[in-house]
Amino acid sequence: MIADLHAHPAKYKDIDATLDMLCSPGLVGLAFAHCMADKVLTYEEVLMKFFPLIDEIDKNALARIRSLHGIGYFTKTQELDCWPHHILAIGFEGPYLPDYIDARKAVEEIHKRKGIAISNHPYTTPDKGAKVIKYRYIT
Repeated sequence: MIADLHAHPAKYKDIDATLDMLCSPGLVGLAFAHCMADKVLTYEEVLMKFFPLIDEIDKNALARIRSLHGIGYFTKTQELDCWPHHILAIGFEGPYLPDYIDARKAVEEIHKRKGIAISNHPYTTPDKGAKVIKYRYIT
């Protein structure tokens, strides 16, 4: 199964472009991020915007959409900014989490809420904007 769990669909896109993305093969993760809250569609906004086309399979977590573009599945995810790390939260219970200074604390909180934590960019991070350096961090 194809899964893109780190998607940030723009609010300004037309309905056809959004439906095309949501009905693509596999699973689409609608990744909320505090820094982009006013620019990207959240799981909850998609539920409201396309209500007649959606069956929620798992309340507040997983939904199916059916349209002329096909059938697609999408889930609620969140990208947490734990500078310099970005952590993706999947399947967590409750409201969106805050950003954290310490990535380990973010992972602990995601796990407390019965979610899965994934490192979004495990091998690269900006070096004060000057260049990209490679390294591993959280495992």
